[in-house]
Amino acid sequence: MPTERPSMTTSEEMKGYATFADWPTVTDEDYERAFLLGRRTNTWILTHFDLSAADLPAFLSDPKHPLHIGGYIRMDSRWGRAEVDGTLGLFVPTGNPALRRLEYRFTFDGGDDGPLTFIGFKEVSENLLTTVITDQLVLYFRLFRGDVGWDAADSTPALAAGILQLHLWDFVRLNIFGLRVQGPSPARYQWGARWLQFFLGANIRFTRLKATGRNN
Repeated sequence: MPTERPSMTTSEEMKGYATFADWPTVTDEDYERAFLLGRRTNTWILTHFDLSAADLPAFLSDPKHPLHIGGYIRMDSRWGRAEVDGTLGLFVPTGNPALRRLEYRFTFDGGDDGPLTFIGFKEVSENLLTTVITDQLVLYFRLFRGDVGWDAADSTPALAAGILQLHLWDFVRLNIFGLRVQGPSPARYQWGARWLQFFLGANIRFTRLKATGRNN
């Protein structure tokens, strides 16, 4: 019989607003504009993600640290509630050593809008105007018709854009208290400690960068 691998699960819930329009491209400023207009028009959106790493050692060894995204996305004014399936990359490296991203991509049934793809990101950096915590509370996103990958996102017109926010109580209630590491002991405790070392290590590194800036 194969040996059971240590696994990890947690949840995340975010809320925000979107604007549906013809978006040939979406700039950083457009995300904010879409959020503000969506708030004024009450185009409210909620996501509840069930995040999992079926093989925690493989997750930690992969540079993109991929978590499976399940759960649902809810928008009462468009499709109601729809189940989602996709991937979250945690602290994904970029060309800038002082910038990591949390990259969300999943597909779902958008009802009258047809099959849709959600692509979003959070950025953790040495920016002095934010903290490591606030960097991870704001998710900038676009919605696309059909099945769109990261490589085609910037060249594909978007159906909608907006911002989701991870409120602190939801972070504590779901992300922290909802965290579970499963598997045979003592392996699950060892890999649970390595997960904690990875996550806290990334946060401590960027806290130091915000205090000192880059040296290379």
